[in-house]
Amino acid sequence: MRSSLIDLLDEAIFASAGGELLDVELALAPEMPSVDEILAMEWAKTAVYSFEAPLMAGATLAGAPPFVIDSLEEFGREIGVAYQLVDDLLGVFGAEAETGKTTLGDLREGKRTVLIAHAATTDAWFSIRPFIGKSDLTEAEADHVRSRLESCGARACVEQLIAEHVARARLVLERSFVPGDLREVLRPVIETVVERTR
Repeated sequence: MRSSLIDLLDEAIFASAGGELLDVELALAPEMPSVDEILAMEWAKTAVYSFEAPLMAGATLAGAPPFVIDSLEEFGREIGVAYQLVDDLLGVFGAEAETGKTTLGDLREGKRTVLIAHAATTDAWFSIRPFIGKSDLTEAEADHVRSRLESCGARACVEQLIAEHVARARLVLERSFVPGDLREVLRPVIETVVERTR
C-alpha cells in the first residue's frame, strides 16, 4: 500500500508541476493556444492535485480495489476540469461580492483560458484582443470584452464544456461498482461545482 501511495503522489506532483510550467509556457507563447491545449493544462494544473490525487490516495489508504481507484481517478479528472472552467468563467463574469475575486484580474493579466482561446478563433477577436493583457483595463472596457465574449459564443462554449465534464463525472458515480456510500459523499461535490455558476 505504501509503495502504491508514494507512486500515486509522485505522479501527481510531476503532473501538477508540469501543469504549472505549461501554464507559464502558454502565457508566454506568441500564438494563442488551442482550447485543447488549455484543457490539458487545466487538467494537470488543477484536477490532478485538487481532485484526482486526494480521492485516489484516500481510496488506496482504505484498501479499495483497483477498479474503484480507477473510477475515482476518472471522476476527479472530470470534476476537476469542470471546477477550473467554472473558476475561469467566474474570473470574468462572476459577481465579485460572491466570489471575492476581481473580474478584471484575469483580463488584465491576459490569462490564457478557454474563454479567450475560443474567442481567438472568431471574428470577434479583433475587437477583444487589444484589451487582453491591458494592465489598466477599465470596467467599461471589461464590459466591452464580456459582451464580445458572449456574442462570439465563448461563454456558451465554456458553459457547454462544464456541462459535459459534469455529466461525465455523474456517469462515473452511477456505475454499479462505485460503492453506494461513496457515491452519496461525492454527489455533493458535483453540486458544489455546479452551484458556483448560478
